[in-house]
Amino acid sequence: MREKFKKMKNWFNKVSSNVRWFITEIMKMYSAEKSFFSKKRVESGVAFLIAQLGMVFFLVKKIDAMDVYELSIWAGMEFLIAGYTVTQIQKEKKVVKEEVEEDLG
Repeated sequence: MREKFKKMKNWFNKVSSNVRWFITEIMKMYSAEKSFFSKKRVESGVAFLIAQLGMVFFLVKKIDAMDVYELSIWAGMEFLIAGYTVTQIQKEKKVVKEEVEEDLG
């Protein structure tokens, strides 16, 4: 029983340590300090999630009344959102890579 309690305590300590680190990094992201996370990526990820949830909610509510044309428009919007998100991430990678090359050069 004591061994099981120690394992649970260790697990809880690891989880609480990770949660504290995550919250600290999120707070750093919105301050002047360097953060592990990229503010742009986190915000675009949240926007992507919200858009996806909205699109899925719309599909679930309207699937019975949608015809093929409306479904194809819905799928096109899905691809548009995903493509925009990927493009923004690639742009950021390119800019960061160029900044690093300038610093090294």
